[in-house]
Amino acid sequence: MFIAPLITLLSAIVPFALSDSTSTAFVDNPLSISFHGDDDDYYNVGVDVGGRPFEVRLDINQPELWVMDERSFPHCSDVQNWWSSVDSQYPSSIPETVTTEALYTAGACLDQPGYQPPASMASPLVAQTNGAAVNVPYIASTNASGVWATDKVGINFTNGSVARWSNFTFIDVKESSLLYGGFGLATNPRGSGLLTSLQQSRFIKSPGYSLWFGNTTRYNVNVTTQKYGYIIPGVVDPSRYVGTLYSFPVVGHKGFRYPQEQNYDNSVVGNLNLPIVVLDNLELLNPKDGSVSFISNTNVAPFPVALSSRSIFSFLPNSILIDLAIQTNAYYSADVSRWLVGCEAIRNAQARIRFKFNDLEITMPLENLIENAIFGGKQLKFQDDQSACTLLVLSSDRNGAASLGLPFLEHVYMVMDNEAGHVALAQRQEATEDDNPARVADDAAARGNSTDNATAPDNANARAATPSSSLSKSSTTRTAASAAYIENGFIPYAESVTTDTSYVFTYSQVNSLVIDASQVPARFSGALVSDGAYIITGYYATGSGVSTVNTNPAESSSSRGEGSGNSGTVGATRAVSMAAVWTVMGFLGVICMI
Repeated sequence: MFIAPLITLLSAIVPFALSDSTSTAFVDNPLSISFHGDDDDYYNVGVDVGGRPFEVRLDINQPELWVMDERSFPHCSDVQNWWSSVDSQYPSSIPETVTTEALYTAGACLDQPGYQPPASMASPLVAQTNGAAVNVPYIASTNASGVWATDKVGINFTNGSVARWSNFTFIDVKESSLLYGGFGLATNPRGSGLLTSLQQSRFIKSPGYSLWFGNTTRYNVNVTTQKYGYIIPGVVDPSRYVGTLYSFPVVGHKGFRYPQEQNYDNSVVGNLNLPIVVLDNLELLNPKDGSVSFISNTNVAPFPVALSSRSIFSFLPNSILIDLAIQTNAYYSADVSRWLVGCEAIRNAQARIRFKFNDLEITMPLENLIENAIFGGKQLKFQDDQSACTLLVLSSDRNGAASLGLPFLEHVYMVMDNEAGHVALAQRQEATEDDNPARVADDAAARGNSTDNATAPDNANARAATPSSSLSKSSTTRTAASAAYIENGFIPYAESVTTDTSYVFTYSQVNSLVIDASQVPARFSGALVSDGAYIITGYYATGSGVSTVNTNPAESSSSRGEGSGNSGTVGATRAVSMAAVWTVMGFLGVICMI
């Protein structure tokens, strides 16, 4: 799963000289870290922990590296085998004695080997104690907790070089609602922190980063296109975006993520600099007649939204969600806790959705906000036999905060100045075959990169230049040498945007992920799942509008929660084996972030 083996350095990270000048420092060959989404909707980054390869999620909303503990979670294959055995033994009903067994009550499982702490652990170089309890500081309704651990950690760069630390402090998670650990990229880590460690090791000038996604095709049972992208630590690469790169001050946030007795954890979340921006408007564009439909409600827009790399769903205020449902003929089903639309109707419309942030406009195909609706391993269909798709938007009440997920991020080039608290966005540059990580690795191998000269850009490649030079941020010249370092308070090439400082991003503790169906207007409710595959609504995917029938939401269809609120059975069209695991594990709500 971790494709490239680690390359051993001489004995430690070899630092290089970075200019202390405040002028722009350009670099010919910026380091990058690839991430990929081979078999599901999410993106994994390879990391070596304790001498073993792991894959962890791209994680821009918290600052720590964390992995799942081997002794604390069952393996997903064991869970699936156990449920297959239970189903064969008890085809009609499950005895109460079975419901107390560990594999029945498991809250998460391991899709890869977990972390095994060494008998003797290295001493932390940060102000933490190995074995002390800690929560991963997520602002949204995501939970992961464990203990501090210190071990060897290494990350591979796409040019074949590696960064390795012998005393890296991270979180060994023992309880989680998630399937994978996290490659934290936010600021203010209490552990070692990956970006902070790269800065301290003189790889980068500032613990910022930029993010580019290479393929925007959402995972589909009929599509096998590889999904990938790059983290570019500490650097802006202007070849990765088109148009203007706009820089926004991040919106401040406040709230209570944890109960009041966990005030320390609340303060940790409160100190995070997160990519939160003000969304001014959403528009639906019809390419056939050039018409524009507004789908933002003036009572709530503009409003702050967080950008999220761990969710395929976007969470928006309920009134905006209803407007979007009207425009897309979406129908809400309490059976599957999802908004459902006709797949072909959306795809054939070729409509685009436009997100407006002050002067910045990001457009993307509307079809990138839908996925095949799978329930119990079956493709859901409407009564006219047309396939149903899940609308990848839910109410922000369900998440505790408003956010834009991976379908949006896949269409932007994002830069984060973690020190000063600025986020820059632009429309991403389309990928070429040369951007594919496999091609990049082959090219690096052909050039014969060594660990001595590929650890980081050397002095010859990092040169100082004034903003008035030919490669200044106002220049339209784009060359391989024009990538430039992010510095505290300065994002190269970005045009600063002045925003209203009165906006505050608020969030709250969420006790349940189950949607209150009473919040859904009657004309959109009442969609039932019949025979495990067909949606009974009175709405036909080929129709010109939405109609309703007088029905009541069905109750949960089984004691394992395969009815309302079941996790992962709809919307996540990943490998069948994992879909089966999430189907049978019966968590409350829906795993929207894994």
